Amino acid sequence: MTIFCIEKNNDFLKISSDQAGDINPNVTELSLDYIKAFYMFFEELSHIITRFDWDHIAVEFWFDCGQIYLFPEKKLDEMPTEYDPYPAERLDPYLVLSLTSYLKKYDAFIDHDYGKFSDSEFEEWHIQNSTEVFNSLNIALSNRKLSNFILNSLNRKNIVFRYFGSSRETEYGEKTIHSH
Repeated sequence: MTIFCIEKNNDFLKISSDQAGDINPNVTELSLDYIKAFYMFFEELSHIITRFDWDHIAVEFWFDCGQIYLFPEKKLDEMPTEYDPYPAERLDPYLVLSLTSYLKKYDAFIDHDYGKFSDSEFEEWHIQNSTEVFNSLNIALSNRKLSNFILNSLNRKNIVFRYFGSSRETEYGEKTIHSH
């Protein structure tokens, strides 16, 4: 399991996690990579996030490129639409966590299995893998030391993390962390 910073500036931090290059990543190993990435991100950029008014932290999983995007958001007073079911203003800075194992898994599926599945079977496979990623995230955020670090870094008593797919038409759930 290796995690390393690829690029950093005041707008984002891009980190790569190779989970030992495994095409079937272990949920626990992935959770450990999240923990390391979150420490890096909030240590480097929390001073910028605290300047903004925001409601929650959005987490999007872009399965087709194997990337997690994490950023603070401010809910908008707009009616949800078919094209924007969760209206919110995305704020910088953000974290990009490249999960190379999921990119390999997606590429292997597209190269070898995609034509064998119906659209509904593909959607089920996609949801299953996205749920696995978000379950790993829940495990990481359940780490009391990490949660307290995030809360203290952002000067909050609790924070809601909302999980979405890349197109945001599906919300996969949420996790609230509280101060202890």
